[in-house]
Amino acid sequence: MKRISIVYRNEENSLVMQHLEAVIHSVFRDSAELRGIYISRLRPREPVDADIYLLSDRRLIFDLREHAVSMHNVVFMDRSILRSSLGEIRAIPPGSEVLIVNDTRDTAEETAVMLYGLGVDHVRFTLFDPENPGGHEDVRYAITPAEPALVPPHIPHVIDCGYREISFETMMEIERLLGADDPEITSRLVDYGMKIIEPARTSAANYLNRFLREKLLDEYLYYSEDVTFAVNNSGEVVFFNQKAAALFGFSHDRRILLREHIPEDLLTLLYSTDNILKAACTLNETHYTLDKKSFLSAESSIGFTVNMRDEMSIVNSETVLSNALKKSGLVARYRFSDIMYTSEIMKRTVRRAQIVAGTDHTVLILGESGVGKEIFAQAIHNASSRKDRPFLGVNCASIPESLLESELFGYEEGAFTGARKHGRAGFFERARGGTIFLDEIGDIRPQMQASLLRVLQEKQIMRVGGSQVIDIDVRVVAATNRNLPEKVQSGEFRDDLYYRLNVMQITIPPLRKRKADIRPLFDYFLENSHPLPTPAMYEKMQHHSWPGNVRELENCALYFKTFHTLPETISEDAGIRETPQGLPSQTRIDVAILRIISDSNAAGRGIGRTRIQYLLESVHITVSDIQLRKRLAHLKQRGFIEIHKGRRGATITPAGLQYLAENATL
Repeated sequence: MKRISIVYRNEENSLVMQHLEAVIHSVFRDSAELRGIYISRLRPREPVDADIYLLSDRRLIFDLREHAVSMHNVVFMDRSILRSSLGEIRAIPPGSEVLIVNDTRDTAEETAVMLYGLGVDHVRFTLFDPENPGGHEDVRYAITPAEPALVPPHIPHVIDCGYREISFETMMEIERLLGADDPEITSRLVDYGMKIIEPARTSAANYLNRFLREKLLDEYLYYSEDVTFAVNNSGEVVFFNQKAAALFGFSHDRRILLREHIPEDLLTLLYSTDNILKAACTLNETHYTLDKKSFLSAESSIGFTVNMRDEMSIVNSETVLSNALKKSGLVARYRFSDIMYTSEIMKRTVRRAQIVAGTDHTVLILGESGVGKEIFAQAIHNASSRKDRPFLGVNCASIPESLLESELFGYEEGAFTGARKHGRAGFFERARGGTIFLDEIGDIRPQMQASLLRVLQEKQIMRVGGSQVIDIDVRVVAATNRNLPEKVQSGEFRDDLYYRLNVMQITIPPLRKRKADIRPLFDYFLENSHPLPTPAMYEKMQHHSWPGNVRELENCALYFKTFHTLPETISEDAGIRETPQGLPSQTRIDVAILRIISDSNAAGRGIGRTRIQYLLESVHITVSDIQLRKRLAHLKQRGFIEIHKGRRGATITPAGLQYLAENATL
């Protein structure tokens, strides 16, 4: 049994030490002997012998050098949190200041770095120092790993994410150094990895992939409904599953020669040719299709595999295919009955969509981000004659421009570096006979617009790198939150493509124009959670502009379920006029930014980029962080604003106020 020495600085936090040791024991159990080592208790140069030295703090490496017998097997303990804690953390409003509380300022800093590494970057972290606990009066949120008693009492929203866990990467390294080749340890380690949040690292992904290949695939083959077995070049059966054992009497108790277990006519068939595809055979009055695949090494046969499927499985293949489509996401889940509304404007919108669903025309769905355009697209598909065929949704803006063509239309082998050996069918081919939903169609580049126009006109595609024209029968439902007529006028969107798409148009109203739907939707998202909002809270929701529409309302409900209050942003009103729908001009963006900064300064506070970006969204102006940086730099260069470090953020100058007054109508 190998020894693991877990190295701590001192014994101040014994509960944490007990937790970490319990975690390691839960995975490796009797495969390792655990021992806690406290640097503060060791005599000068006192030797410490272990097979693995696990350091709870990277800085302990300098102390360990004086005591370790060998420094070859040193593992730094990276930390993480339980996956169940992430939902509460994600519900904190973007841009909020969050106090990170731990037993020391250093461990608070480690916790903040850990959270950033796990992708929590929508809030601003402030570190708590127990030796200097003052300040932080304006902070309303705190995150702590099992130290809630240290959180300042004035903070109303505290998320206790429990003890920081040992990262999956660290546990993998321990397994490697232990040399543990035990399927039960592997299974327990995978179970542990499923419970914690882990950054997307290649080694962790490779471990899980290996687990799937070696364990799950083997179990799939063994318990498969097909008859499967493998034979070496000596005619010996070297692998068989339970169906093959039942059919041919194979047993692990003795050496199995194929010729001793199968009928002569089947043996003749198997040795008649190297590879067989869908040959018919009959055994015990049951009909089968048979596939054989031979394997060669240095041009000599080393054996073959056989797969046999009975007629009942073949008869049920349509059911199997249907289930596979559902599992792969090629089936629309939503119907018109799933759309919740009471407002008249939504009644008219749904009725129009139901009429459109009965046709086979191309549909263009317009609406702001978060109104539910894909739900309408799925409902249209499920109410159409194509409802039993695939539904495939594609977010055009989320796919890099360099890949969009090959993703939509597929590619042939060798079309580009990294292409699959036998090529790949694109989204249009995979949706054949059904519906393809092209979301954010207004963001595709002109070259792709031309390719898409040809598909709509000719009902044909050609794979990237291919020469064969492929006929397709697919209904196209497109959606965008852009002002397409304005983009057509500016030359950013082809007019011929616009008219091809705009055969049947459905405009989904934003939530602020159907406020009668706010309460029933909010109550639905609560999922019978208690307590319910007060009448005053519902009133606040009625006066909010809901720039994120139904998606923002759902997030608000999640926040309420967690904290039993509404986010602060619901009651805030930046006092900014709405910008006309569509892509705003640079002047409109500049004026909106100046108005936000001016309103914030008038209230006696500065404002940072994150807050500006959020308030721009509330008036339907979407800009990236890079675009906002450029606009702020431009306004500073013109002398309209000053940008300060720290909490002061941006302030407007007299010249900026003058410019704002001159452009007050925008």
